[in-house]
Amino acid sequence: MPRAALLAQSSALISRFRSLAPISETDINFLMSSLGPVERYPNGTELLREGEVIPGPRYILDGWALRTRYLSDGRRQIFGFVLPGEAYGLCERERPLALTSLITCTAVALCDASALRPACLGLDPDFPQITRAHQRATALDEAYLLHQIIRIGRQTAYERLVHLFLELNSRCHAAGLSDGSTFEMPLTQEVLADCLGLSIVHVNRTLQTLRREQLIEQRSPIVTIRDKEKLMMIAEYSDPQVAVSRWGN
Repeated sequence: MPRAALLAQSSALISRFRSLAPISETDINFLMSSLGPVERYPNGTELLREGEVIPGPRYILDGWALRTRYLSDGRRQIFGFVLPGEAYGLCERERPLALTSLITCTAVALCDASALRPACLGLDPDFPQITRAHQRATALDEAYLLHQIIRIGRQTAYERLVHLFLELNSRCHAAGLSDGSTFEMPLTQEVLADCLGLSIVHVNRTLQTLRREQLIEQRSPIVTIRDKEKLMMIAEYSDPQVAVSRWGN
């Protein structure tokens, strides 16, 4: 793939790296030269299956995927999402087991990141900012899992939706996919329900309330946060992206 086309395809990945560490043009060149060929998958593709060996680290360049587990009767719990610019399967253990299934909820473009693994894990001393970016991304993954525990463990339906929207907006902004208040959220009400431990009816009613109160505007798949400060107070939301970006600064 020509460099210009690859850079355009990888814009979310580069934006996210820049949100995590002060990477240089040399870092970006190394990043681009290390990525594997772009692979494309349709909506509903199972990228990983719970309990199986992860074949290697990947970066999602475009599209969304969800981490989920299924119960024997078909019910599912969605633990979170992998957004453009984010990685999956990138960890210290070689050939780790997948702790959840990973399923695309839109069409997805991704690429192999195995060649970047030494730099990300600090095994290659020539790219310390790539190592720093990976360390911060790992910390964010943990923070987002804690967010999910708080949402489904203690928050009301109203607070859960607000909290999730604020998180997704922040993550999209880091990938250059939000202007700070408006972002594309290609999630159905069924997906939101399975993520937040709610019924579809409850999700629908809560969305109507948020729209009626003019706190959000939703013209699927575009969501606009109308009063961010008020919503942050309602959901007691603290953006981990802000905290993590200050490490070592």
